[in-house]
Amino acid sequence: MLKKAPIENITLSFTCNKDWNGMQPCVSGKHCASCNKTVFDFTAKGIAELHETIEKEGNVCGRFSQSQLFRAKGNQWFSFKRIAASVLITLGFTTFSKELKAQSVSTANRNQNNVQSQPIVFGMIQETHPVYKHGGDQGMLDFIRKNLRQPSNENINGLVAISFIIDTTGSVTQPKILKGLSKKADEEALRVVKLLEFYPSILDGKKVPVRYTLPVKFNAETRREE
Repeated sequence: MLKKAPIENITLSFTCNKDWNGMQPCVSGKHCASCNKTVFDFTAKGIAELHETIEKEGNVCGRFSQSQLFRAKGNQWFSFKRIAASVLITLGFTTFSKELKAQSVSTANRNQNNVQSQPIVFGMIQETHPVYKHGGDQGMLDFIRKNLRQPSNENINGLVAISFIIDTTGSVTQPKILKGLSKKADEEALRVVKLLEFYPSILDGKKVPVRYTLPVKFNAETRREE
């Protein structure tokens, strides 16, 4: 069964400390009298529901748990950097390893089990970064691990770094090797990356293409031959 993609790495244009309990309930969430806007509660929802709301409403003010927001420090897997004079964003893994997988915790599970104990943040959504459709960060790691095949007759250990664009449909386009290992390893890494499906990035209520840089790890000790 495919995993529900969680809400991850949301960037807010501003935050506020309004009292949720003091707001008046409305059809889509609660009405904030201070700014005369509907505040949508996303603390227990997935990225598909967030995208549906943005496509329907445009710029949206939301209620989020702290774990759903982009964090530039700590054990964050990604680093984001906007390219000057471009709508493209570079997204890079700092590493791709068993250690990361062991450290990772499903955002979806955190949202469902610990929402009440997490800090809650209100704010206008400025940007959503791309999220793998079938389980977010952890789902993408699992998919690559299960589908990557070690090229036969090659004792390969290391990373193939691939750059590609996630277009406004969430598809992988224009993949290219930034750092290769061998012809067969590079071809296999490209094959798997082309299978990835994402919810695209949204900037100020509109879908935008982003550039994504992904290292794909080969480990000869756990080889899966062609």
